[in-house]
Amino acid sequence: MITKPNFENTPKYYHYYINLTDQDDLIAALVHSKEQILEFKKTTSENVKDYAYAPGKWTVAQLIRHCIDTEIIMFYRVLWAIREDLTNMSSFDEDKFADNSNLSSTTSLASLFEEWLLVRNSNILLVQNTRSEAFDNDGLVNGIKIPGKALAWMANGHGIHHLNVLNERYLNIG
Repeated sequence: MITKPNFENTPKYYHYYINLTDQDDLIAALVHSKEQILEFKKTTSENVKDYAYAPGKWTVAQLIRHCIDTEIIMFYRVLWAIREDLTNMSSFDEDKFADNSNLSSTTSLASLFEEWLLVRNSNILLVQNTRSEAFDNDGLVNGIKIPGKALAWMANGHGIHHLNVLNERYLNIG
């Protein structure tokens, strides 16, 4: 069982994301939020793909692409931590990534959700196939040591945060 990290060893801005789930086990949390992604895939209409709730805000497609990119990046950092590699990992500019998401005009929301689910399934398997103690190892991000479990829990919470944003600001229109 991989429990939530000790907040004393976790960057303060991670706390919000980590606290977005009631689960006490990382695998249970990842599976639960995967079910939420599946539900959004089933209920989100393709006609909102290019909708942004305000000027300068991401479209629904960009928001989902951001979730995919962030989960890949965060679990790449997790991988380095559980493999005991303290090479410093840099941050990324989320707006630059969104601006350069290079989504094809034929990219559907269904295919983006499917990609996110594939990434999530891969990450669930990584967690399941790794000794829980390995998640206590630190990774190094922007010169800050962060436990692998904090990175993983943050990745999960980040996805939940954006599903909440998707529901509150994009899909509950009018």
